[in-house]
Amino acid sequence: MIIKKISLYFLASLFFITSLSINLSSKDSKIKNLPEKYRKWLEEEVVYIIKDKEREVFLQLQTDKERDLFIEAFWAIRDPTPGTPVNEFKDEHYRRIEYANKFLGRDSPRPGWMTDRGRIYIILGEPRDKETYDSSQEVYPTEIWFYQGDVSMGLPPYFNVVFFKRDGVGEYILYSPLKDGPQSLMIGGQVSYKNLDEIIERLKEIPGQLAQVSLSLIPGDSTSDPNRLSAASEVLLGKIHEYPKRKVEDEYAEKLFRYRESIEVDYSVNYIHSESFIKSFRMNNNHYIVNLAIQPKRLSMDFYQNKYYTTLKVFGKITDLNDKLVFQFERSISIEIGEDRINELKSKPFCIVESFPVVSGNYKLNYLVKNIISKEFFSAERNISLPEIKDLFITPITLGYELKEIPLQPVKPFKIGDRQILCDTNQTFTPKDNLIIFFQIFNTEKYPDGYQIKYSFFKEEKEIKVFQKRLAEYSDKNNIFETVSLNDFSPGEYKLRISLLNKENREVLFEEERFLISPIPFIPRPWMAYKTSFKSEDDPFLFYILGIQYLNMNKLKEAKETMEIALKEVPNSLQYSIGLAKIYLIENSFDKVIDLLSPFISPLSSSEGQKNYEFYEILGMAYRGISKFNEAIENFKIALSLKGTDIRLLNLIGECYYNLGNKEEALKAFEKSIEINPNQDNIKNLIKEIKGKGDKK
Repeated sequence: MIIKKISLYFLASLFFITSLSINLSSKDSKIKNLPEKYRKWLEEEVVYIIKDKEREVFLQLQTDKERDLFIEAFWAIRDPTPGTPVNEFKDEHYRRIEYANKFLGRDSPRPGWMTDRGRIYIILGEPRDKETYDSSQEVYPTEIWFYQGDVSMGLPPYFNVVFFKRDGVGEYILYSPLKDGPQSLMIGGQVSYKNLDEIIERLKEIPGQLAQVSLSLIPGDSTSDPNRLSAASEVLLGKIHEYPKRKVEDEYAEKLFRYRESIEVDYSVNYIHSESFIKSFRMNNNHYIVNLAIQPKRLSMDFYQNKYYTTLKVFGKITDLNDKLVFQFERSISIEIGEDRINELKSKPFCIVESFPVVSGNYKLNYLVKNIISKEFFSAERNISLPEIKDLFITPITLGYELKEIPLQPVKPFKIGDRQILCDTNQTFTPKDNLIIFFQIFNTEKYPDGYQIKYSFFKEEKEIKVFQKRLAEYSDKNNIFETVSLNDFSPGEYKLRISLLNKENREVLFEEERFLISPIPFIPRPWMAYKTSFKSEDDPFLFYILGIQYLNMNKLKEAKETMEIALKEVPNSLQYSIGLAKIYLIENSFDKVIDLLSPFISPLSSSEGQKNYEFYEILGMAYRGISKFNEAIENFKIALSLKGTDIRLLNLIGECYYNLGNKEEALKAFEKSIEINPNQDNIKNLIKEIKGKGDKK
């Protein structure tokens, strides 16, 4: 079997990063509390190349396993040849540290890596050439290191770095033309010469480049006026110290920290930058459809039997602003492309387009995608606000590059009714595009005077296009679509402002959205993998999802009403019945739980049972609630056999036996629980009580 790898490389652009913060006063204590090898790694081995974000993330890690994972990712992100067994960057970095410690600390009480020469050597490596002045009777010991610069990282094509021994003693220190000045290089330079002119003339008599570099570290930057020292050299020194940090994007560090519990070691070093775009459409029954598009920089696939393929695993999680879970889901996306289409698609971006229902509220969304074939991952994070609407309201604007008319079924992301909006994740368009504008307006019927909608386009805060339409002109007064040709729009950044005007032509509400017009006449639009969690707006599964969300938010009235809608449509659904039974259980309606779930006991297949250990747990809890402890034990034991070792179930079994007066079986369950988790004082006390009573007998 021959399998070969390909990667489809896509357009990169700006990305959103959620910032991490660390209390500065706690940094020192966190470093001090690190195990020795990790403290050495952070403060010695990578001190000159680690970025602030990486350092912050590392200090937030709690276990050695997490730190080892981070260090592996740290080096992998810098590997110039990923996929090979050798990391050339890492090997070279440690070679430089070894060289600095061996040769550059000989005249210093400090190790070589801590000296100025050691720092520059570790950052820039071996200079292309050196000039050394160590036996002159006119200048203090001085070294000039000549480098060829990386222009792409902001360094000049050629530059020098100078080190000298101040007053001829101690270790070599970094020279700054502006801060130190040429006089600091000359023996007696501070008192023996009248002015800078005289110092420079004397330096010119010394063979080599010393006179030139004393004024500027950048060849060709020297001024004809020797009394003007180069400020550009000071900027250069700052760029040198930032150089190794600018070469690395640190987004991976934040992602690794955020998803450290969800990604395996194989994935940790393979973070892929992605762009994401999220818009929410309001539906008619107090919930929203959240639409998400996420576009990775590349998609790696395998090739086998004339087809390219991969499988993506998607993990979505919505929490409230206090990080309490509201909803989570997992999906698989299988991708298979024939060899005949790969040339067409490899130059286009790939995009996952997803939608799922969410009830009103303010949330945090985390969306993680793992590529099973390549062990790569990418993600999107966003705060989303889905307000309850009780008065006149206009939603945020959605912009797209194409509007497709498709049948009402099936449901697709970014679709309202029979129209679907195709969106660009970075909101970029060309002058050849038609700009598709969509937004929603609610509760206009409360105000019978009628409204105008004003569309205003701005470039550099100057209004360049404006038009108005009466709301009555739109057939659907809640869901507003408008199309604007971009033929007259020159490349640049724009802002669209949509204003709702009353009969006096006064603005009562507005929304704004920014977009770009590209100077490139053609933008490759993505090929998409669509994923939805429901089939239609009246799909029972949609109401089940909403019921679970209400339940997790402890809104039991709404949870029960919504879950009952789902179960009414599919009365034989085990999944929906379990969902409603959870609500009944919280309400202490134990008989309702038993009546609801009992009919499913006989028909349960082994595969269904494996997935629904909680079915037996819930049923057990209901029997426990009405003091039918034998029936409760029977169900708890089935749940335990399906779920595996679980101290909560063991304790429930022990409690039921205890209530039945069967102390021997209760003791077995409690002791097994303590064996798994010794930190249960209440269970320890019960064990002591049982054994004490046993002794008395």
